[in-house]
Amino acid sequence: MDRFTSGAHAWRTAGGSQVGLQDTKGDGNSVKAEYNRNSPSTEMFTLWNHSGQGTKVYSNQGGKVWDMRVCTEIDKWPDDCSNWWSDDH
Repeated sequence: MDRFTSGAHAWRTAGGSQVGLQDTKGDGNSVKAEYNRNSPSTEMFTLWNHSGQGTKVYSNQGGKVWDMRVCTEIDKWPDDCSNWWSDDH
């Protein structure tokens, strides 16, 4: 599961139980991954990366990540978000 925007990349790792997030553009915008775990849960989690271009952050491991999207936060404008990716649940 990989999701991309113009400044961010998010992926599922560790057997599907962890989210990785990378800032891919030196534009000063923070990036985030929004996801849930263990279908049919509707609880959403957000993983932020405020550290700048090229840096990666990882969520804690937990239940399987079922749905995910990645966004670049743009000040005073709507965020640039990918489409949702959903596992077959």
